[in-house]
Amino acid sequence: MTEVSALVQEGIAAAKSGRRPDARRALMRAVELDDHHEQAWLWLSGVAEGIEDQIICLENVLTINPGNAAAERGLQHLRVQRPPAPEPAAAEAEAAVEPALETPDGGPAADGINLEPSVEPVEVQFVRDYETRPQGLMSLIASWIAALAFNRRGAYEYEIFSASAGRTVGGIVLGGVIIPLLIGLVTAILLISSLSPNWLAVLPTLAAAPFVIIPSVIALIIQFYLWAGGLYLVSWVVGGKASFTVHTHLLSIAYAAASLLTSLAALVGGALVAALVELPAPADLSALGMATLIGPAVVGLVIALYVLAMQGQALSTAHRFSWPGGIGVLILSSLLFGLLVLLAVMLLLLFTNVNLGDLPLPASW
Repeated sequence: MTEVSALVQEGIAAAKSGRRPDARRALMRAVELDDHHEQAWLWLSGVAEGIEDQIICLENVLTINPGNAAAERGLQHLRVQRPPAPEPAAAEAEAAVEPALETPDGGPAADGINLEPSVEPVEVQFVRDYETRPQGLMSLIASWIAALAFNRRGAYEYEIFSASAGRTVGGIVLGGVIIPLLIGLVTAILLISSLSPNWLAVLPTLAAAPFVIIPSVIALIIQFYLWAGGLYLVSWVVGGKASFTVHTHLLSIAYAAASLLTSLAALVGGALVAALVELPAPADLSALGMATLIGPAVVGLVIALYVLAMQGQALSTAHRFSWPGGIGVLILSSLLFGLLVLLAVMLLLLFTNVNLGDLPLPASW
């Protein structure tokens, strides 16, 4: 193993164990010896002390390898976080007192190592996390669980590096259709088995459920992208800066998590109904009826607010809004959508000469 390779491995090991200064020293020494070492620059960006240093490291990675997806996504994210440039007078004053970045030996950085003084520390080591976090299906499911726990980093910030149309659609299909459908089948079996003594005869009907997956998937994907596209437009108007790919992917995580939450709530409700059926009927049926009406309504309201908070967190992470700002964009988008639907109905009635009084209404109205 060459000296450069040994330094890079030493730096990676230190970064993974959280020893940032040791990792920085080893990796800076490595790029001094070989300023075209792609992995050294990539890992150095994860332990650099400021946004500007991280950006420079990632730009060097892309100079060496323009196809490095991790560096491209990390650079896009860091540019959104970059603080505004200081006024010229302030910049000159800062430059006069700011010491030059030193190498591990205590001297000035060697020629060809394009590192500048740090501007602002970064909490999340985006590229390092991308490299060390397992990828694939399990990481996607882990992000849904993190979204349910309002863990911004585990749910969304890690996934920025993995954002792609294919991963987004896969998450929608798996989290929005397949897993909820399986949970729905279990719920249906619980309810049918408790309400019908001959419930085994209904199983062939349930076996036809998989045939609804394909149309459900197509409808769900169209519905999701229409919804996400409307949110993207509103977010862009109010100053959002995320790409459409990152925007839709982070929203798909909240979307799948919300689908799982509602499916599990339905499963718990079905299990409760199945258990209540086995109990003797209470003397006061009116109280039972009120509880049957009010209970699901309260649970539905709580779930709706919970989902709104999740989607707001996803939107705020993608566009660097505040969390309340993300929720505000969701509410604003819903109001605009409602107004558009109302306008469309009014125009339809106007151009078709339909009188509201002529519409058939239930007799109870």
